[in-house]
Amino acid sequence: MACDFAELKAAVTLGHSLVGTSHIDYQTLERRFGICNEIVQGTYCETEKCLKGYFILYPLSASACDAINHREIVNGRGILDEHFETGFNTASGVYVGMVGATSLSAKGLILKELLSLIQQIMEKGCVQYVYTRGATPSGHRVISDYGFQNLGYPSEIQRLYIGRGAVLPNRLSRRLSGFAVH
Repeated sequence: MACDFAELKAAVTLGHSLVGTSHIDYQTLERRFGICNEIVQGTYCETEKCLKGYFILYPLSASACDAINHREIVNGRGILDEHFETGFNTASGVYVGMVGATSLSAKGLILKELLSLIQQIMEKGCVQYVYTRGATPSGHRVISDYGFQNLGYPSEIQRLYIGRGAVLPNRLSRRLSGFAVH
C-alpha cells in the first residue's frame, strides 16, 4: 500500500535503524515523494498501528538509465530529482532504493509487494531495467539470487534487464509467476 506524507518519517526512522546514515534523509525523501507519490510503499500492523516494512522504488527517466548504464551515476546518492519521472507509466527504468522491515515475516510481505509492482511495471512494457544496490548481507543475497548483474567499477549499482524479450532468472521467474496482476 502506498505511504502518505505522514508515514514518510516512520519509513526514514525504520530505515536508519536498519542501515544507519546510508538511508535517505527525510527532507530528500519528502521532496521526491512530491515528484511521485508512489515511490514509498509499506505494510502495516493494524493492531499496533505502525509501519512493519516498506520499500522505496524510483521511476527513472531514460537519461538517468543511460547515466547509470554508462557508470556516470555509480550509486543511489547520484540519482537526483531531475532523474525522476512523475510515475511508473512513463519510466524507462526503476531503482530499488530500499527494502526494509521489522521482522522476517514483514520482509517477506514487503518483498512480495515489491515484486508484484515490478511484475505490473514489466507487463506495461516501458521499463527496461531494474537497478539497485545492496546495503546489507541479506540484500546482497537477494540481488544475487534474482540475477542482477554488476555494472563494473566504479559503479556500486546492479541491474536486471526486464524489457521485452527478457529471460528472467529461474528463481525470480518462479516468484513473479505467482502474482496476479490487477
